[in-house]
Order: sequence, then C-alpha cells, then structure tokens
Amino acid sequence: MRIGIRREDKTEWEARVPLIPKDVEKLINRGIEVFLQPS
Repeated sequence: MRIGIRREDKTEWEARVPLIPKDVEKLINRGIEVFLQPS
C-alpha cells in the first residue's frame, strides 16, 4: 500500500491534520510506503 501526503494549502478552510513523524514511522514499520510532497 502507498500513501501520499500533499503539501499544506494556505487557505482558511483547510481542516486536514498532517501525520506527525512518529505516525509515519509506524506506517513504514507496517510495510506501507509513504510519499511526501515538498512544501
């Protein structure tokens, strides 16, 4: 499985919560590929 995290938008209506590094580490340890879009 692969998960992509897109860069943050600088808008008022933005309500997503990013993963913290520890959460990403847990995903990777479970064999999930994580891709981050640079900001």
